[in-house]
Amino acid sequence: SGSAYMQLANVIAIYGEKGWDVYKGIMKNMVISTSSGAVPKFVNDGEQAVGLTLEDNAFRYVEGGGPVTIVYPTDGTVAAPDGMAILKGAPNLANAKIFTDWCLSKPVQEYLVNAMKRRPVRTDVASPKGLPAMTSIKGIPYDFGWAAKSKAEFVKKFTDIKMDLGL
Repeated sequence: SGSAYMQLANVIAIYGEKGWDVYKGIMKNMVISTSSGAVPKFVNDGEQAVGLTLEDNAFRYVEGGGPVTIVYPTDGTVAAPDGMAILKGAPNLANAKIFTDWCLSKPVQEYLVNAMKRRPVRTDVASPKGLPAMTSIKGIPYDFGWAAKSKAEFVKKFTDIKMDLGL
């Protein structure tokens, strides 16, 4: 998935080639899931002690009273925005702008915070209560171009490691 690849690329971005050894250790000690949403459930249900997943997926279990705590990597992590764009030459440009403005509106951002536990893109909408301020989380720059260019190579290497480990 896109989130799993971003987690892998995050580790490689921080540690360079040594990141592959870090990831081997992770792979030896965790279940590799095809769904980032399943990861916090594994932790919540006691099937796994640790999981790598998206903040909003894990936070739903924290907020629900589960035995889950979110720990942010002290070496740094990526804050990945979801993208939204209007294509150049879009045939329905006016409607595309209306839809984009609606997505960015305060009511929609409040809905995303309250219903989906997502951080807002607006400064006049507060993050979900219980999440730390973004300024308290060590962020690292994420080169989306590098990640995209490296994807085939990284996925192949990940698959090779997975096969070598018998996973």
